[in-house]
Amino acid sequence: MKVLEDYVLIEADKNIADKWAAVRYESVRTGKQISSSDAWIAATALAYSIPLITNNHKDFKNIASLKLISKT
Repeated sequence: MKVLEDYVLIEADKNIADKWAAVRYESVRTGKQISSSDAWIAATALAYSIPLITNNHKDFKNIASLKLISKT
């Protein structure tokens, strides 16, 4: 798609899937559940060791070792 030409698309791989499972497990274990889709976003950032830029800081604040960049 032409609209996506300026973006890097990252396909899920085993490393991202493992991070996703860890994020979901930890969120359930601590009682601070995260949605499946937000867990994929967080897992991708964790897998690539990059900060997550978001306007929804509260959705990701409980994920250990995830560096967040947010106005809130």
